[in-house]
Amino acid sequence: TVKNLVSKVSLLLVPGHTPSHPACSCKEILQLAPQSPSGLYWISGTDNKPKHMYCDMERSCNGVAGGWMRLASIDMTKTGSTCPSGLRTLTSPRRLCAKNIDVGVCSSVVLPVQGVEYSRVCGKIIGYQQGSPDAFRPTISHNIDSNYVDGISLTHGKSPRQHI
Repeated sequence: TVKNLVSKVSLLLVPGHTPSHPACSCKEILQLAPQSPSGLYWISGTDNKPKHMYCDMERSCNGVAGGWMRLASIDMTKTGSTCPSGLRTLTSPRRLCAKNIDVGVCSSVVLPVQGVEYSRVCGKIIGYQQGSPDAFRPTISHNIDSNYVDGISLTHGKSPRQHI
């Protein structure tokens, strides 16, 4: 119908639907077109190159509703899921990602922000302990850039990193 066609053309005027007209953020798309569904949109990076990013337009996190840009989605409960580079996949007793085998060595995963600036982080990480906790023994360095924790530490930036 003409009404549907007008609606689709109107959406194309909103930034984020084409690489030649990227949005600054997922939040911008949602503010300009509140009916926008979650999905892939074109977001402008700091290098002025558009990136095809997934925008979650429905999720509410800490009182902020929608407009979240997804950097990663690793759901090891789904068959066929793989761990990101830097981690190894375990399948027993359950499917999960684990650090490399070397004792006392950290395993890191860098989630690329694709040159897109952000001011908030929302997410969920579930961790499991295997073996013995040893990160806080006296011989271990206790600064944020060392292997100071058994488990998961979410940080950002370069040395010294900062906790999120």
